[in-house]
Amino acid sequence: MNNIEPKLNKRELQEKITRNTKYNTALTDDWLRDNGLSELTFTTEKLNTARAKSISHTLLTQHLELLTTCQIKSLTDFQQAASKKRESKRITNAFCYCVMNINASINRKLFKQHRKLGMQRSV
Repeated sequence: MNNIEPKLNKRELQEKITRNTKYNTALTDDWLRDNGLSELTFTTEKLNTARAKSISHTLLTQHLELLTTCQIKSLTDFQQAASKKRESKRITNAFCYCVMNINASINRKLFKQHRKLGMQRSV
């Protein structure tokens, strides 16, 4: 009936913290990998590059049918440049913004599709 945990000594508490940290780190690494990033991304890359890398991965895996051939080429070029360490340092903010602009246009298309579905259901 009593749900009170027994008090842990310092060593047991530290072991519990270490186990939780390892578990959470593994979950985070898996999530980053699923989104096209590595665990070292935030220590080696600029923030805009990491954002654009994640966006390009999402667009090419989940919204390929909405992209034009020109947009697909731009996104694949960006991914190729971002995958190479030497070239990823040379990626400019303008290239990142190009990827983010493609994302904005795809989001607008998705919103229009969603709105049309809502209107068809209400009629």
